[in-house]
Amino acid sequence: PEGLPMSVALSLSLAMRKMTRANCLVRRLIACETIGSATTVCTDKTGTLTKNQMEVEASPSGNPVHSGNLPQIPSEWITLNAAVNGTAHLEERENRIIVIGNSTEGALLRWLREHHLDYQQIRGKTHTTKQYLFDGNRKRMSTVVHMDGRVWLLVKGAPEILASRCVQQPDLSGVSSLATRAMRTLAFAHKEITNNDETESGLIWDGYVGIRDPLRDDIAESVACCQHAGIRVRMVTGDNPETAYAIARDAGILQGGIVMTGYEFRSLPKEDQVTAAKGLDVMARAEPMDKLLLVEALQKTGAVVAVTGDGTNDAPALKHANVGLAMGIAGTEVAREASDIILLDDSFASITSAVWWGRSLYENIQRFVLFQLTINFCACILVFLAPLLGYPEPFTIIQILWINIIMDTLAAFALCSEAPYRGLMTHRPVPHDANIITPFMRVSIVVTGTFLILGGILQIATGFLGGSTAAEINTVFFASFIIAAVWNGINCRALDGKMPPFFRGNPTFFVVMIMVVIVQILIIQYGGAFFGTVPLSLEQWLKIIIVSASVLIIGFMLRVSHRYLNAGKTLVRG
Repeated sequence: PEGLPMSVALSLSLAMRKMTRANCLVRRLIACETIGSATTVCTDKTGTLTKNQMEVEASPSGNPVHSGNLPQIPSEWITLNAAVNGTAHLEERENRIIVIGNSTEGALLRWLREHHLDYQQIRGKTHTTKQYLFDGNRKRMSTVVHMDGRVWLLVKGAPEILASRCVQQPDLSGVSSLATRAMRTLAFAHKEITNNDETESGLIWDGYVGIRDPLRDDIAESVACCQHAGIRVRMVTGDNPETAYAIARDAGILQGGIVMTGYEFRSLPKEDQVTAAKGLDVMARAEPMDKLLLVEALQKTGAVVAVTGDGTNDAPALKHANVGLAMGIAGTEVAREASDIILLDDSFASITSAVWWGRSLYENIQRFVLFQLTINFCACILVFLAPLLGYPEPFTIIQILWINIIMDTLAAFALCSEAPYRGLMTHRPVPHDANIITPFMRVSIVVTGTFLILGGILQIATGFLGGSTAAEINTVFFASFIIAAVWNGINCRALDGKMPPFFRGNPTFFVVMIMVVIVQILIIQYGGAFFGTVPLSLEQWLKIIIVSASVLIIGFMLRVSHRYLNAGKTLVRG
């Protein structure tokens, strides 16, 4: 239909506005529809599944201690490391402590604050000369400090990585215990620099802490909603496998799939990566480019992939995914520019809302297609058939233009305003190559169209709805055709046998359709010279409205038949 491009653009625009209110800022219009077809979501953990409010909850080496002199015991070295070896800051705003910078470093600074230690004072009294910032590949950060006339290297990072660089191999059994309790573990080590050797080797192990970032309150429900909708959720995180497993278990992400490290995944041949991606629930110790490899592997399986990201290094994965979802709060400018949708609240629950609206958008476009094809089918056949049977042209040129205005603008606005309903999140995703016209729509177009054609021919031939002259008969036909199209608009709200909430779901529809009826009455009664019509009596209008409403019965019978046949198929499969 020629009105389809406008309908799609209008639907996308309306969906974009509604999604923005649901904390999903759409940067590319087409993403509104694509997110509704997503079959898998690759999500970060920190800030998306969790609250991004990290707190130190376990410290096997003891509470932080600072004597002001050269540290002598592990807890003093950990305190110095936590205060100096970082770039984060704490700010007090509206009686709340806000972390500026890395949230893990912020948890360490809050930990010191809780034990009445001023990290700024410690930093001010410590002479720092160099810092090697945290890197996703190295999984550690180092700072060179001068104390007591000697030079020291302070290192913090992943326990297994620091342990492999220590002089004596430490016992990491406690690390695994904390990881199974969904804690991120951060280890600390140091060494004295001699002969300008600043390499992160030959370290002395100091200990570790357990940091927990609690899950958001609605995460388990949101993940379950996605799974019921046929969307598989996969978590990609830099945490160790034990911590990642525990968090994925609590969030409900683990569904019998595998937990694999980023190193293991990237070490596989390309063909094996595709196989592994199918069964993967969690990727732990992931590096930024591992997310891109996972996206590419999943797309090779035919999946429609949505992926979240907040860092600059996430940009390739966000760009390559079918839908890139950047974090609006914690995300970098690069990540936001590479994305299709920005999550304004950084919450996974907003992804569920985006999918919901995306699926509603697709159905609204289907509603418009069903409405317009039914009316176009009728009009074309009537214009072709009436002269062949020896009757006059059923429509004038102006009448056809008015019908097109209804079809292309008013109907698009009415049907594209349909709100989503709960049942949308119980369907499986529509394949991206699926035919937009479903079997139910085909049957509806043919059956409803045939009914309207037969009724139209009967009125033209006999004037059964009223009319004593040729002009009056054609006027009644024209009025009946428009009113029947309005009634059929109600049928078109129901797709595949399911009628949404009648009035609450789309009040705009009824406002627009009532306006169409009013304008149609005014055209007939007062626009005869222009539209080639004659005024009708009140009795004739009531008869037209009542008889044309029979199209609702046709729609009801189609829906009941569809549900009955589907129920029969379900029983046969069972």
